Amino acid sequence: MQHCALYNDGLTPETAEVSPQMSAGSLVFEHKGEPCRWPLSRIDAVDGWSSRPLRLKRTPDTYERLTLPAGSRTDEIVRHIRMHRGIRLPVISKFGVAALTAVVAMVCWGIFMGDVTTRFIASCIPHDVEKAMGRQAMESLLPLLSLNTTPEWCTSAESQAALDAMQSELLSPEDPQPYEIRILHSSFNNALAIPGGTILVTSALINDLQHPDELSGILAHERTHITRHHGTTSYVRNAAFSMVLKMFAANSDTLRMIGGSAQALMLLRFSREAEDAADSGAVRALHRAGIPISRLQDFLVRAAPPPEDGDTTLQLIDRYLSTHPDTPHRVKAMQAQYDALGTPPPRQSPLSSRQWQAVKNACSRRTDQL
Repeated sequence: MQHCALYNDGLTPETAEVSPQMSAGSLVFEHKGEPCRWPLSRIDAVDGWSSRPLRLKRTPDTYERLTLPAGSRTDEIVRHIRMHRGIRLPVISKFGVAALTAVVAMVCWGIFMGDVTTRFIASCIPHDVEKAMGRQAMESLLPLLSLNTTPEWCTSAESQAALDAMQSELLSPEDPQPYEIRILHSSFNNALAIPGGTILVTSALINDLQHPDELSGILAHERTHITRHHGTTSYVRNAAFSMVLKMFAANSDTLRMIGGSAQALMLLRFSREAEDAADSGAVRALHRAGIPISRLQDFLVRAAPPPEDGDTTLQLIDRYLSTHPDTPHRVKAMQAQYDALGTPPPRQSPLSSRQWQAVKNACSRRTDQL
């Protein structure tokens, strides 16, 4: 039996109509005269198995997408994939009712117990699992941040060396771990702390910065999010809600719960308390390094959100991710904390103008390599 679908190779925006068929444990179809074979064991859903139309991808790490419309034929393909992968179909049973009740209780407990429990659970998650969560979030976010084009990373030896030097100035005995810093070519203006140890900075943000100390403050803020596992805490907080929706879904792999752009955004949207803690951590790091707080304050005032009327999609996403206090309060609180720490030590190694220019010019050389 044939099924109409749309195929995209992930390298161009073009789509082509294809007719996938089930054959010997694979989904097979022809594209531009060439046979394509997708083993069922390597097929996964991009946005969840219940979404319609259903977008399929071939794992691991491929940009190819196969989009199937809603209908009984798509449901049949899903059943074949689930059975082949040994994934159990939804079963309503006494156990299922009991499990659903337990999950609802977890949700209520999480709501009323606050952040203490979720922070403790997040701190117990192994680092390799946390990194896997970060990779899943990154994979889901890149098409969104790149406006569905092939992601382009801004990279050069000079810019990376400058970023590393900037980060080394923020390290201390109490916070010694360096993280990966990557610049993504994107018109989305933000920096994101990816669980597991990656700071993603967009080219739009780099273009808006007027001084290297502004970026130092941003990196210090994002470093605190990673060090304190704020992204993982957000995941734990939202996992119970995802379980309610997906506990009867086909995939039992916990990491799949963060698949899809919407859930990745949930992962990277921090609580107000987490944002306050990240601001506080940034102030301490800047003070230890002898970096003035004024540059970060200047940037925050410049970057204050515009009026909400006529927001673009990117502005709406940015507003969703932002849970920071209002800017005047935030700037005032930073200044009070910085002053309370006393006179900062002499600064050791500020970034040179040549190094800063290398960062600003990073996107003149791009690569699509992940």
